[in-house]
Amino acid sequence: MKSMNRRSTLAFGITVAAVLTVCGGSAFADDMDVTLLTPDKLVWKDNPSLPKGAKVAVLTGDPTKTGEVVVTRSKFPPNYQIPPHTHPYAETITLVSGSIGFGVGEKGEKTGDL
Repeated sequence: MKSMNRRSTLAFGITVAAVLTVCGGSAFADDMDVTLLTPDKLVWKDNPSLPKGAKVAVLTGDPTKTGEVVVTRSKFPPNYQIPPHTHPYAETITLVSGSIGFGVGEKGEKTGDL
């Protein structure tokens, strides 16, 4: 009899956990703010932090604020050189097309191509 009680209790606990997971996930999803952006909807502006020619589209966040989660898209004319600079946020670069050189340090010494 004790074995049946343990099985019933375990089955009940698993069922409750599954129901809470499904219901809790649905409630969390309802609170999320979802924005869909297609390339034709991006607003390209001159990048104020870089020399003329650099364009930036901010997808989310505020690049002027420290600690923000910032996602941007950038585009540059051929042979564009980005001067040494820093960011108040972490940066991840995804190269969609073309090639890019990468430098580090105050002089931006080139260490190789990506």
